Parts: sequence; structure tokens; C-alpha cells
Amino acid sequence: KKNKKKKKKDTEPVMKTVHFRQDKVHDFAWFADPYWIVQKGKLWLEDSTRYIILWSMYLPKNAEMWRSSIEYLHDSGYWYSRFYGEYPYNHITAVDGDMSAGGGMEYPNITVISRDRSKDLLEYVIMHEVGHNWFFGILGNNERDHTWLDEGLNEYSNIRYWEKKYSDRDNQVIVQDFVQNKLGIGKNFDIHLFHYLSIAGTGKSRDVQPLNISANENFSYANYGQNYTRTAVMMRFLQHYLGEEKIDQIMQDFYETWKFRHPQPDDFRSFFEKHLDEDITWFFENVFEKTSYIDFSITKNGNMFLLTNSGTFNVPVEVAYYDEAGEEISRLWVRTNDTTTQLDAPPNSASATIDPDQVMPDIYRVNNATKRGIITHFIFDKPSYYDRDINIVPWLFSYNTYNGFTPGLVVWNGFLPGYDKRSAGLNLMYDFKNNKLVGGLLFSKGFDQIQFFHSGVGRVKIGTMAGRSGLQLSFSGTMKKPLTKSPIAKVDADLYYHSLDGNAMDPELYNAGNHTIASLKLEKRWRPSIFKEYFVGSGIKMGDGFVKGSLNSGFTYRMAKKIKTSIFAGVGSFLVSEKIPLQNRYYLSGTVDPDFEQLVIDRTGTSSDFKVLYNTYHGSGIRGIMIDNPLLSTDNIFWHMKIDQSIPILPGNLFLDIAGSPDFEESQYVSAGFTLGPIIIPLYQSWEVESKVPNNFDWIKKRFRVALVFPDIAVGR
Repeated sequence: KKNKKKKKKDTEPVMKTVHFRQDKVHDFAWFADPYWIVQKGKLWLEDSTRYIILWSMYLPKNAEMWRSSIEYLHDSGYWYSRFYGEYPYNHITAVDGDMSAGGGMEYPNITVISRDRSKDLLEYVIMHEVGHNWFFGILGNNERDHTWLDEGLNEYSNIRYWEKKYSDRDNQVIVQDFVQNKLGIGKNFDIHLFHYLSIAGTGKSRDVQPLNISANENFSYANYGQNYTRTAVMMRFLQHYLGEEKIDQIMQDFYETWKFRHPQPDDFRSFFEKHLDEDITWFFENVFEKTSYIDFSITKNGNMFLLTNSGTFNVPVEVAYYDEAGEEISRLWVRTNDTTTQLDAPPNSASATIDPDQVMPDIYRVNNATKRGIITHFIFDKPSYYDRDINIVPWLFSYNTYNGFTPGLVVWNGFLPGYDKRSAGLNLMYDFKNNKLVGGLLFSKGFDQIQFFHSGVGRVKIGTMAGRSGLQLSFSGTMKKPLTKSPIAKVDADLYYHSLDGNAMDPELYNAGNHTIASLKLEKRWRPSIFKEYFVGSGIKMGDGFVKGSLNSGFTYRMAKKIKTSIFAGVGSFLVSEKIPLQNRYYLSGTVDPDFEQLVIDRTGTSSDFKVLYNTYHGSGIRGIMIDNPLLSTDNIFWHMKIDQSIPILPGNLFLDIAGSPDFEESQYVSAGFTLGPIIIPLYQSWEVESKVPNNFDWIKKRFRVALVFPDIAVGR
């Protein structure tokens, strides 16, 4: 009994009271976890006898990732203190929240950090959140009303930190060490590309907003993110123009004057006016009050160098001149109010580059150099922009029953911000089955500012694959009011030329020969709430001897995260039916992808598992299959309706499809079942004679299909 009492006494919880006290803070937080590993360190401030206690607390399962966390805390406190002013408190703490919550969350003296995929990303988040002790903590601006004043200046400081610490590795950010440093894919991905891409990608968008608005007014999360990246990139450019010493002088004066107070944007600007002889209005108005973008170019005409401003933000431009050997002769800053300016180049200048260090956030960098070479990258790397970046990707994923496996290469350029939405791709493969080259070529150009449209993209595709050689000219345009998410109208216009090899096509589904097809589709979508979305659409397609029209509509209602109902209904008919190719008829059980836009494994009809229409489903029509007559089709009116229902207890969706035509024997055909990813499993088919529902496994096996309703990723198909 005594032992039992003693044991009970030993297990009684020991209570204690902990007091946390800190002066001159306007927020607080505390965290606790019995399983944390705790590390402790010190930061001695420069030119000071005072040191800061550093605490790092993390879970054992994350120990390897967090092993250097004290270093990250130390270096963050050190560099921010050097940049702006001494850290005034006695502790800096980072705790492992082991969650995914947007990186981290800052509080005075302490920050909670979420999961990260690499040590560099962990360091970046710790450094950013520690930096908030200066911007928002000590300099207590209103982060909702003027988000850029803390998030933006802090993000700018992150760039400065990375440049100071990692200049010896060219400011590289390691997301995946093996991929970047062993395979060489994205090896030169750095802190600057990370920020530049978000600026260049939205520069001309009609949905961007000025930074000097409340975060509550941001149209999208992307616009909110501009408070970080636009401020950071523009401030780095201003530092490059003014010089780091001058920026330090301004920022340190701002910090000392306003620490433990609540500065406004005008207060921040006043310190530039105080320390500069130059009028800095051009920077503050265009960066924070407007949505101006930078777009300069340089050309050489004989011995003349011409600088052209095609943007809406007129900034000083740094120009470097080079001799025939590529050696730099000189560089200087140019400021002009003219659209085109003839530059006063030094003698013997053979070429010139504007913004040679790529500090200026020009949204179209490709035209910033008069002389361009060629640089190749394995799969992907940081674009040089000033040279022609050719990315080469080994291609091993292409197969169809006519060509077999077709290994080869994909060569691409563009597809990233900074190219003015210009892209090109070449897919070059070898068909060992027929001993010939196959592949395709793609050119595309996107538009953000085009008459009648909010945005758009034009494409040219040329290719030969799966027995089809042809051309596609297309334009896709979006129409909507700026800064609105609904309604949105879309126009798709396409012109196709198909030359079909009869040896490669199932003669029951395709007519060989040459076909020219024009297509126009219109659609308008409404999204009255995050729970509801609906649309209406129409289309017309015409070729030599036929014209077909269609009307369709759909509705989606999301009751909960995992409960969603989708309804689609459509009707189509041939308006002219003198000569209809087989591939353009209406099929009860789907389409045969007549314009070669989707991945179709077997158009020959020779395989047992992936024959188009038989075993695979490519949109339109019902998802069930008529075993006795899988090619049931019509050139008359055809209507169909599809209903999908997700239920939390099931991994896939339930479906119910209904279709019919005056030409068919039955007035309507009904199919129901469930889908699991691309897998379609019918469980009811109204037209079945012996059994409309499964009576054995073989019933399901014969009706099992795979939905391949996604675009062919091969270039130029």
C-alpha cells in the first residue's frame, strides 16, 4: 500500500508558473511542445558588448532539416542589424510548427515555422520571419493597410541577406539538391529569378492593382503577393541605381527615427527626399501608386545604338558597351523622356546590353542585347534571356499502336515570364516501326492587352504522328471586366488541316485523305459564389461537305469540400450533311478525337485494350459502352446529359449519363456507375438484354473503360 501511494504521488503533475515579459512590443505569442529538441546559441552584435540569446525548438522527426537552424537565426539577426540597426531585444526564437501554413508566422521575438522541402527554403522562411522583427515589429506599420511597407521591405531585405551570404555560389536557392547539383537541372535557379518571374508574368495584366491599397481590397492572392515581390525587386533596382551605401544611410535613418512607432508610406518616402538631391517621385508613384511596367529594348543600326521604351514606367537605364571580342568598354546610366533615343556610344562599340546585371525588372528581357549567342540547358535552367536559351529534354514517353515507341528529344524556348509570352517547341522523335522521323513544331504568343479581349493566346502547330500530318492555327481569347472573376466569356477559333494515312486509321472510324476543318466555340461562365458555377456554350464546325452546330450548358454545386455535383447537357446536329467524314459523326459512347488534340493510343483498332471508343473514352457521349454495337453513331440530332456526384465515403465519383438520337432504336440510353481517376466502371446500362447490371466479374471486365480526356503533350500534334 505504501508503494502504491508513493507511486501515485510520483506521477502527480508538477505545476509551475512561467512569466513572459517584454517591453516595446505590440503583439505576442507563445508555443509549447513536450517533444521538442531545444538548441541554444548566441549572437554578438557588431561593435557592441551585448549579445542575443538564440533558441531553436523542433521535433525529432525534423531534426536533420533543422540542424542548422541556430545558424539561420544568427545570420538573420546579424545582417538585419547591420543593414538597419541593432536588434533591441534579448531573444530570437524559431519553433517548428510541423504544419503547412504559408511558410511561417511572425511575432515579436518568436516565429513559428511550417514544413519545408529543403534546408534553403527553411532558412529562407526563418530569415523572412525573423526579419519581421524589424519590419512590422519595431517599425510598426499597419500591415493590412500598407502591406508592402512591411512584407515588401522585408522581402527586399531577404534578397540582400542572400546576396551577402551566398554570393560565392551565385545566390543559388537549392530546392532539390540531387536534381540541381547532381543532375544539373535548374542548377542556377537563384534568389533573383525566384522574384523576377512573378513580376514579369503579370506586368501587362489588366487584373493587377497598385500596391498602395489595403490588403482587404486585393483582387487575388497573386495581387497580394505583389506586395512582396514587386516591392522587393523594385527596391533592389533602386539600390543598384543609388548605391548600397546611400540606401543604407536612408534605411538606417528611417529605422532610428521611427523604431517603436507607427510609420506611414509618406514617412518612409520622406527619408529618400531628405537624403537625395534627385527628385524620387518617378519611383514612388510608379511602384506604389500605379501598375506601371518596365519594357526597354536596344537595337543596333549600322554604328547607331537606339534605346526604345515600350513600357509605361520610365526609369534610368544602365547600358554597357562591348568591343568585337565581347570585352566591356564602359557602362553608364541613361535617362530620357523620349520613346526612342539614339545613344552616344563609345568608339569601337560592337554591341551593347541594357541592364547587364539583370537588376532592372524589365518584363521582356530578350530584346535587351544587340548580340545574342546560343546557350543549351539540360531539361531546364535559369534563362540567360540575353542569349537564346535552348532547353533539351530527352523524350521517352510517346507511344501509339501505329508508330510504336518513339523516343527522341524535346527542344524548347520561352514558356516563362520574361519572353513576352513568346514560346517555341520542337518535338523530334524516331519511329523505329516505320523507320521515319516524327514529331511536331509549336509556336505560341500570349497577349494581355489586345482589343476586345482581356487576354488571349495564338498558336501554330505543325506535326506528323500516329498517321496524321497536319497544321493547326488557333486563337483562344478571354473576355471579362478587369478585376472581376465572373462572368467570363471565352472564344476558341481553330483552323485545321489533316492528312490521314489510311494504313494508320481504323476504316470504320476514320476517312483517310485530306481534310480542312474550321471550328469556332463560344462559352460564358458565371460563378456567383465559391459553391456554385454554371456555363452556357455553343459551337460550329465546318469542313468540305458538312457543317455541324452544338449547344451545351453545365452547372456545378459544391455542398462541402468533398461533396460536389456536376451536371452537363449538350445537343448537336448537322446543318449541312452532304459529305460527313466518319470521324466527325456523333457517337453514342464518346468521340474519336477527330482533330487530333488528345492523347489517343490506338486509332488503328488493332490493340485489345486501348482502342479508341471501344476501350477508351474521349469526351462527349455516354461513358457506358454497347458491347454488341460500340460504333453506334448518327448524323442526325444527338443529345446527351452527364451527371457526376462525389461522396466523401467513396474514393471516386458516381456518374449517370443519358443520351439519345431520333436515329437510334431506343428513345434514350442510360449508363450509370462510378469513376476512379481515369477508370470508368459501368454498373448499369439500360440497353443490355441479358443483364442490365453486373451478374459476374466478366460483365464488368467487358465494359471497363479508361477516360483519356486530356491533351496530347507532344509538341505540334
